[in-house]
Amino acid sequence: MTAQQIFDEEKSGVVLIMNKYYYELTLPSGYQLFFSHIGEDGLQNLTDIRDSILRHQSVATGTGFFIDEEGRIVTNRHVTETEFTQSVLSKNYAEVAKILQSYIGQLIRRVMAEYDVLESRKVLLQGYDMFGNIVIHNERALEQITAAEKKILEEYNQLSRLVSQLGNSKFQKGMKIRVVKTLGIAYDGDKVRSESDFLRTNPAIVLATSKEEDADLSLIQLKSKQTPVNTHIFTFTDDPLEIDQELYMIGYNAGLILANTQKGISVQMTSGKVTQNPDSSRILYSIPTVQGSSGSPVLNKYGEVVGVNFAKLKASDNFNFAIPQSRKDAIGL
Repeated sequence: MTAQQIFDEEKSGVVLIMNKYYYELTLPSGYQLFFSHIGEDGLQNLTDIRDSILRHQSVATGTGFFIDEEGRIVTNRHVTETEFTQSVLSKNYAEVAKILQSYIGQLIRRVMAEYDVLESRKVLLQGYDMFGNIVIHNERALEQITAAEKKILEEYNQLSRLVSQLGNSKFQKGMKIRVVKTLGIAYDGDKVRSESDFLRTNPAIVLATSKEEDADLSLIQLKSKQTPVNTHIFTFTDDPLEIDQELYMIGYNAGLILANTQKGISVQMTSGKVTQNPDSSRILYSIPTVQGSSGSPVLNKYGEVVGVNFAKLKASDNFNFAIPQSRKDAIGL
């Protein structure tokens, strides 16, 4: 098959994946905080209000490809999973604790400012009669303010306890981190105008992720459990690779930046050659890649999958890696 034939016949089976997510951090007391991602200066968009983080979620994109008629798609683990895990939390707890201490301090100042506002309103509800006795102008309003102040003081006490417990090892072990994510896909030729064109039109879920460090693979599935009609379904091959063998990759380099065209999103094909004798954990080749091509199928001249693109050598555009197709057993295939 020529490169053009491979591209024309198989591009329909390659999809652009969107992963929209945020982190939910639950403290041992049940108090919850939320943040979008990890930045150079700590936890980004940190808040205790879920509605707030829903407006500031992180978005990641990558490539995937269909492997059966049941809507199952292979991609990279780092496309569907995120970098901040329970183990990362434990390793970096001292730094996280400082960030939380600072943020909780802000919350304490906020709730006390709310308390002061209520106190000033209480004063307006009170007066004195001609004999100097306190007179309440609006009993119902006073009761409502008193109840609100009680809740604020309870929150203040809870936050104060949290600050004092941050250095406790038992408290640290009781903290739980969870990623709340929504996955969806778009097809070659789709008119993509918003995130909903991925997440609502073609929603997907994660079926399996590799637990093996050197097998950056994930298996997702359309919620419909049905691959669209006339969509190419890829097959794998275990034929050995040779130095200088021609390879092809179909994917979404740079995600939507390159994919968006006037005719809809458009998948790209790149090519290169095997540059090192493959081993059981990686295939090294000269196919140029950029962020967004993660999870792309790497193909031989017959259009069969020999590997899954996953990384590039830093400071180089000419040395990139794929996970050999033989490692697909890490996701149950």
